[in-house]
Amino acid sequence: MSGFIHLVGPGSVMSWMPYFRAAGDDDPVVPLGPVDPVDPRRLEQLCAGRVAVFVSDHDTLLRDRALADRLETAGHRVLCQSHRAVLLGMDKLVMKEFLRAEGFPTLPWWHARERADGEGLDGAVVVKARHGTQSQGIRLLGPGGPPVTAREFCEPYRDGIEYSMIAYRDAERLVIFPPVWKGPTGRDLVPPWRRLRRCPLPEPDPVLSELLYELTAGIAVRAEITGYVEIEYLVPEDGGPLVLELNPRLSGTMRLAAMATGVPVFSPHTLQKGHGRPPAVRLAAEIPHDGPAWSDPEAGVFATSRLTVAADDPAALLAKLRLHSPDSRWLAAAAFAGQAA
Repeated sequence: MSGFIHLVGPGSVMSWMPYFRAAGDDDPVVPLGPVDPVDPRRLEQLCAGRVAVFVSDHDTLLRDRALADRLETAGHRVLCQSHRAVLLGMDKLVMKEFLRAEGFPTLPWWHARERADGEGLDGAVVVKARHGTQSQGIRLLGPGGPPVTAREFCEPYRDGIEYSMIAYRDAERLVIFPPVWKGPTGRDLVPPWRRLRRCPLPEPDPVLSELLYELTAGIAVRAEITGYVEIEYLVPEDGGPLVLELNPRLSGTMRLAAMATGVPVFSPHTLQKGHGRPPAVRLAAEIPHDGPAWSDPEAGVFATSRLTVAADDPAALLAKLRLHSPDSRWLAAAAFAGQAA
């Protein structure tokens, strides 16, 4: 027993969390639920003598930070996203201004009140929800469409490849996982979680990988990340990485990176102190999954809203996806070119 207690907001993670803890880690796990009322006094009793580790998603970030504040005021130790990180995760305009102010590369953006929709732009314009997540409300600005509201902002559309980086940070360590490849953008605006995703990169790119590692380390520190963060990037056809979003919370790509590296991501206190870059020891891939949730840990297969598999070589990886998914469109993706025979 290490003296931690895990307070879990998203219910979906409970089905696979036990398989991503270190051997012998028997610290208690308490499901708080995404919207269930939480009795603060009962929570204080549960956390007595332990470090309270909050496992948050987008919908529980604010609540979990408020609970953490109460626990800290009562003298408890907590691991929860900082106030700054929570604000960056909840308000994309604040996030964009943070990126600009700190000198991190990102797409230009504007609010509806700053200029007319698409004024001065030759290409397509993407409209995003200011407080949304998982591409909620994303759309291309077009003639006859709804006007941009005060709860939205705009960016120019860019062709390119999307990537994610997962990092864990606390007072003793900063651990950054291998890049996750999320495929090309498209004007249909299919979100990354509805595409094929792979870790590590389908084709090694040491220069790009180093840029992503360095950007991720800088952002994690400047955003005062405590716990896990997913940082999303776009690499356009004619330039270097651009930061799309910061998600200081649980993310689907976290499971993908964990399966590629074998790291027990829900036992972060077991990770090496200092700065670390755990290498990929297996190939991992995932595709959308619309069926019931299930898992086969020994076979390296987990299914929630995504089917995530791991294998030792590309052929075995593709075979697992074929075995468990009836939808062949994902398997024809360019990342598997030459491997389908």
